[in-house]
Amino acid sequence: MSLTRDVIEIRLERLDDEALAPVFGLFRITGSGYSEGSFALGQEVLAPAARTVSGHIEVDARCCIPIPERMPADRAMAVPRLAVALAICETVTLELGDLPICTTGTNNLQIIATVCRWRTGREVLVLDLHDGPVAAGLGHRRIDGMDPQRAIDEITRASASVPGLASIVLSRKSEAVDILLEAMPMWARMIIASQGTESATIDFYNNVHRKGANLVTGPASPAFLFEPRANADLLPLIERAVRILRCDELAESLFAPRP
Repeated sequence: MSLTRDVIEIRLERLDDEALAPVFGLFRITGSGYSEGSFALGQEVLAPAARTVSGHIEVDARCCIPIPERMPADRAMAVPRLAVALAICETVTLELGDLPICTTGTNNLQIIATVCRWRTGREVLVLDLHDGPVAAGLGHRRIDGMDPQRAIDEITRASASVPGLASIVLSRKSEAVDILLEAMPMWARMIIASQGTESATIDFYNNVHRKGANLVTGPASPAFLFEPRANADLLPLIERAVRILRCDELAESLFAPRP
């Protein structure tokens, strides 16, 4: 999937309906001024949503993600969200045998939790802070974050005999970081992948320094995939997301209905 630097003309087919303010959509190429590009007229691409999407618009081709022919629209629209989930798991270096913990706080939780389960082979703990849908179902176990001490106790018991633990913070709430830092064992990892966080006071010496915890930040939104530099750097993850979504069995597990 090579990308050209030229401007192309596209027509909106569908906007992302998982966000209050859509950041991308599915478009069809209707015109181009390039001579040796990889995009054909009529090809579908994912592109950043413009302020106005009526009629035809022009975009930098480097910001576009090409979609394979005959891929259903629902799967095409899931490519950026799956690529974000893959990027989060890569950044926090999830490995087989790790215990993964995700918080609520995003509509993308189902996909992120499923990728965590694929990578670790373990049940995913979902810390529910009542700020978004819960990825419940096969392979996911809910922990109620509204009772902090009980949540800490549950996570501590679950992590007692695992080789590693990785927490993915998707919530803006300060309780998410408070609970997870308190419960994390030695050498645990945490990634902050939320669109902003509340102010929090943490016991850095005891819960980060002494534990040897590794804290990193990661992508919170598909928007970064449509920046030219990020698009090129993350092309392997985008391609992997496309391959996964072309597999019926894997795609169905990502779209599993929530109870």
